[in-house]
Amino acid sequence: MLLTAPRAESVTGVVVAVRAESISKVTGFTLRAGDGRLIDFGLESLQNPVEFPPGHLAEHLATGAPVVVTYRDEGGVLQAVRLADAPAPAS
Repeated sequence: MLLTAPRAESVTGVVVAVRAESISKVTGFTLRAGDGRLIDFGLESLQNPVEFPPGHLAEHLATGAPVVVTYRDEGGVLQAVRLADAPAPAS
């Protein structure tokens, strides 16, 4: 039997909470999506922590700057696999 990885999806929104064990150990966060949903994400599967350090989420929490989260449902837990700054809106 061939097992495939869960399909990745993306959502853009504003960080409204960051869960951390310490200043350098972020374990998850909550995002308010554009449609108003609150979505909780874990960071155990993050593939780009050098490009987007999880601690950078605190800056997004403070500024309200949106982020793009690519994620997978891993056993009922949404795990962020990539984080990125959302593009600035066109003027």
